[in-house]
Amino acid sequence: MKPHTARVLAALNRNFAEANEALLQLTAYQRLNEAGISQAGVDFLAIAAGALYDGMIGGAIRIFDNHKEAGSLWYIIRCHRAIAQLTADRLGISLEQLRGIVPRLLHIRNKTHFHIDRKALDNPATIWSDAGITVEGIAAALLDAARLLAGIKQAIYGGDPDQLTPYDGADVTAIVAAWRAARAE
Repeated sequence: MKPHTARVLAALNRNFAEANEALLQLTAYQRLNEAGISQAGVDFLAIAAGALYDGMIGGAIRIFDNHKEAGSLWYIIRCHRAIAQLTADRLGISLEQLRGIVPRLLHIRNKTHFHIDRKALDNPATIWSDAGITVEGIAAALLDAARLLAGIKQAIYGGDPDQLTPYDGADVTAIVAAWRAARAE
């Protein structure tokens, strides 16, 4: 495939930004869960937890979308197959393993995340087990995708590789404590 340079650069930037945002959302979501906040409540933090989770899953679905019209990671790889493979090899990333997430995320997308599959209504918990994927698996794939995207961009355009935003979610503990204190008043 002969790449359109500006489009490939835009795809690299957009997909890296999606991966970065999804990983930030995942970190915040995990810290909320560690603080005892789940999506099961009807309060701001429960709603925020749900939004963070949905955002992370949505970002992963967009990055790994293998539809021919999608400007996703796979579009970039199709445009620069040799560079992508060399970069993946250098970083110790298996493109085949990353490709393995595509049908799993598609299953999640089609059964529950963007659609409500009527056959899955009786037992929605089976959607994730049937897909054979975990949040940890998605996180690992997102991290590999971000590293790969940064490496491909550097190989094509030069410069320093894009860096993920450092965030450990430590602020979540203080936010939850302040929220709990305000509710106790």
